[in-house]
Amino acid sequence: MIEELLPFYEKQLQEFGQQSREFAQKYPKIAQRLSLNQEQIDDPHIERLIQAFSLIAARIDKKLTDSYDVFTRSLFEVMFPQYLRHFPACSVVSFEDINKIKQLTEPHLVPHHTVLKSRSFKGVQCEFNTTQDVKLLPIHLSGLDFKTTPSAHMHLNQNATLSLKFEIFNNAHACLTDEKLPIYLDAISNFPLQVLDSIFKKGTSFAVKYGQTIVELSKNPFELIGFAEQESLLPLDQHTHHAYRLLMEYFCFPEKFSYLKLDLDFLKRIPQHVSELELLIHFKLNLNDQAVVRNYSEL
Repeated sequence: MIEELLPFYEKQLQEFGQQSREFAQKYPKIAQRLSLNQEQIDDPHIERLIQAFSLIAARIDKKLTDSYDVFTRSLFEVMFPQYLRHFPACSVVSFEDINKIKQLTEPHLVPHHTVLKSRSFKGVQCEFNTTQDVKLLPIHLSGLDFKTTPSAHMHLNQNATLSLKFEIFNNAHACLTDEKLPIYLDAISNFPLQVLDSIFKKGTSFAVKYGQTIVELSKNPFELIGFAEQESLLPLDQHTHHAYRLLMEYFCFPEKFSYLKLDLDFLKRIPQHVSELELLIHFKLNLNDQAVVRNYSEL
C-alpha cells in the first residue's frame, strides 16, 4: 500500500513546491510572511504539516485514480450502454439451392430469427439466428460481365458497363414485379464501397437487355440495405441514438453494408416469355487506375 502511495505523495510535494514558487513571484510580501519564497522550510512544524496534507491529498488522488474505471463504466452505462455489451459473432449466409429455386412459382419466405446451425467442429456446434426476412424468389443471378468498350447506348461521359445476367423460372414475372432482390457484393477489402459509389453516383444510367432489345430505365432500380431500424443486427435500444448503432455495426461487421436491393418493378416492361435478361449499368470509371479495373474484371 505504501509503495503504491509513494508516487502520489511525491507528486503532491512537487506540485506544492511549484505552486508556492508561483505564489511567491506574484505576491512576494505575503509569501515572505509565510516563508514560501524559500527552497527549504526552516520551521519543522510547518514542514511536517505540509507533508501531512500532501499525504492526505495523495490518498485522495490515488482513490480517484483507482475509481476512474468505475466512473467511466458508470458513465457508459448511462450514456452508451451498447458499447459495454459483447458484440455477437456474425456471418453472411446464402440460401442458393438452385434446384429448389427452379421449382418455385412464387416467393418463399424465410422469416427472421430462423435458427441456423453450423457444422460440428471438435464436438462444438455454433447456432446463429437470421436478423432479417429472406425471400427466395424464382429468379437467379447467373452471371456478371464487365466491359470498357464503347456502346451506342452509353452516354458520352460513360466508359464502363457492368452487366448482371438473370434467369427467370416458370414465367414468374407477375409475382416478381413487387419484390426486391438482395444482392451481396462479395469482393475484397473496400472494393464493395467503390461499386456502390459507381452505382449511386450522378451520371450512371441503367437499361435492361433481352435478345436484341434494350429498354432504358428512367430511375435507379437499386437501394441500399442495412440502414433501416428493421435491418438492425442488434436489438433496438430506445435510449441510444440510431447513428451510434450504425457505427458500431459498421466497425464490427462491415460486410452487413455490402448489400444492394434490386427493385424488380422493371420486369413489368419485359415480355412474359423472356426467361433470360441482362441489367446493364453504364457509368464513368477512371481507366487509368489499373487496380480498380482489375477488381471490376474479377467480380
